[in-house]
Amino acid sequence: MHPVDPETDEGAGVRKVIVLLTDGEDDLCGPQDPACETNPVGFPRAAACAAAKAAGSEIFVITAMRPDNVSGAMADALRACSSASDNPDGSYVFLNNSDAASLEAAFADVASQLRVVRRLY
Repeated sequence: MHPVDPETDEGAGVRKVIVLLTDGEDDLCGPQDPACETNPVGFPRAAACAAAKAAGSEIFVITAMRPDNVSGAMADALRACSSASDNPDGSYVFLNNSDAASLEAAFADVASQLRVVRRLY
């Protein structure tokens, strides 16, 4: 049993989260097999995201790319990979982070969304 299994009493209320930092390239299986069709080790990002969400994980996606490198198709694919935010002020997708300051801000935003304030008496 995993110590943070939300199905157990000990793990009740625990969120399982993945923060996916990407440069936009899916090259786990190499340039000769970009769709990971013949490599048993790798699998496409879309399949990995679907499996993680089906297992109860939330996925935040942060890109480390210049804005002109994020095509509409790539942005759509990354949004499909991410979870959907119930909070209208929250986001699970942070695109167009071309410098250290914007990456730091994206990670700080994720951290603030994950922060749980507990009052101890």
